[in-house]
Amino acid sequence: MIALGTGLLVLWLVGINHSADTVSWLDFVGGALSIIGGAALAPRVARGVHVGEPLVLALGLFALWVAALFLDVPLWKAWWNFAFACAYLVLAVAAAGSETWYEPRSI
Repeated sequence: MIALGTGLLVLWLVGINHSADTVSWLDFVGGALSIIGGAALAPRVARGVHVGEPLVLALGLFALWVAALFLDVPLWKAWWNFAFACAYLVLAVAAAGSETWYEPRSI
């Protein structure tokens, strides 16, 4: 989550340099939420939280991708949002399929 959030912040910086639009600022919000969420989640938190956060970010970025395709946004920015949405979706699926990562270990 932290690595993907950093990638979104890089996309925001590059996007701001080319055109300061709403999509760039929403990339900033998504990146900041991803970094904060990745740093705040403890391994013992409920499984749904670990699956839910990247899933919500993926759905938000998919919606942003669709909106960017219809708005006057450079296509490279729209397709980078699609790539990040796919990455967050893969992360959510991986978190959902992982059994032992969420279980506290007994000594």
